[in-house]
Amino acid sequence: MNKILKSLGLLMLVLTVFTTFSCSSDDEDNTPAAKLVAGLYSGWTKGDCQYFKNRTQNGESVAISSNDDGTIDVKLTSQMWGETTIHGVKVEKTGNGFNLSGSGKFAMSMGDKQTDYDCNLTGTISADRKTYSIAFNMPAVMGGLTITFAQGEALAEESVAGLKLRRSLASANL
Repeated sequence: MNKILKSLGLLMLVLTVFTTFSCSSDDEDNTPAAKLVAGLYSGWTKGDCQYFKNRTQNGESVAISSNDDGTIDVKLTSQMWGETTIHGVKVEKTGNGFNLSGSGKFAMSMGDKQTDYDCNLTGTISADRKTYSIAFNMPAVMGGLTITFAQGEALAEESVAGLKLRRSLASANL
């Protein structure tokens, strides 16, 4: 009888160990990162290049859509910079959010002529999707143009600098 109780106790101990370590956490989110960041983001853009700094525009947006292969498409819609989409952007889940990286073509127009420029995209999105920054870098445009999209609105001093630049460019075209 003593031998049976020891065997039964050992069996219970082994079963307890296996069930404890084989259970997955209910807190784990197995949703692909691309699906977690998909959505519409509102904010502002800032353009910096060799010829100007802090050219800002409020009321901008980025739409992120997920692809079946785990990548995302990032579409910038801007009053200042136009509309363009970078396809196949990689998204990596990190401890505090997501990192974005990819490359593609950025379509820019001057009058009725459109040119596609090589573009490198990098960005971060917080886990709660409330804080984000996405940079579109075109090395061949104006000595290296970087357009940064972020949440919120441009700071007043950045908006004033951008307005002064737009006014000086407009007066130069007269």
